Amino acid sequence: MYKKSVKAPLVSIVFPIKYWSKTVDEFYRMINNQVIDCTYEIVTVYSGEDDKIYKKIKSQSTIVKRIPSKDYKCGDTRELTCSLSTGQYIVMVSVDVIPTSEFWLRNIVKPLVDNEADVVQGKLECPSRTNLNYPNYFFWEKDYGFYFTSEGLEFYKKYGNFGKFGNFGLAAPNLAFKRDVWENTGFGGVSYNEDNIFQKRVALKKYKVVYKDDASVFHAHTYKTMGSLFDRCSNEGYGWFE
Repeated sequence: MYKKSVKAPLVSIVFPIKYWSKTVDEFYRMINNQVIDCTYEIVTVYSGEDDKIYKKIKSQSTIVKRIPSKDYKCGDTRELTCSLSTGQYIVMVSVDVIPTSEFWLRNIVKPLVDNEADVVQGKLECPSRTNLNYPNYFFWEKDYGFYFTSEGLEFYKKYGNFGKFGNFGLAAPNLAFKRDVWENTGFGGVSYNEDNIFQKRVALKKYKVVYKDDASVFHAHTYKTMGSLFDRCSNEGYGWFE
């Protein structure tokens, strides 16, 4: 079992939260059941005004920071989670992921601990339609990256060639890296596409990146209105020019 500790944890799980859902409940449950033999901390930044949610987060986290919802920006908030952490290895997740097994955390940090990689990208899996933690997720989530724009094709050719692992993009919802890698790169103060900022900086500094199929999480989004779906797609495009 993972030993939750505030004293010199080896690993920091950093978690920005804007709202509470079934996926958050299940994420915390799965974290408490991870099989690994080192200490960890959970660092959460909550951007919201709901006191009940804040109380829930405090009960599940080692370190918590609350900010106004209006101050949320993808890049700045992920930077804040990392700056509050103390672990040698940082594992970044998002509010809509759930580990697929009790070995997820061990598998995603192992290449870092063994010095086989500087950055580890874990697999993102679309949940099945029978997964009750993801009610009514958008149909095309099964085609991961349906919202990608043409700018991404050239970007991944230039900054996404990771040797035997091929071309792929780094995705913040299931990403691990050494602390000094973050200190030398970072996610930038952008509203969107912060993981692309990180990827470009990682590639330019020639850090070693590996992909781990066995460090997978479920990941999907629900769009309650056509407007929210449009915003998701348009923000992906705007992010390339911010």
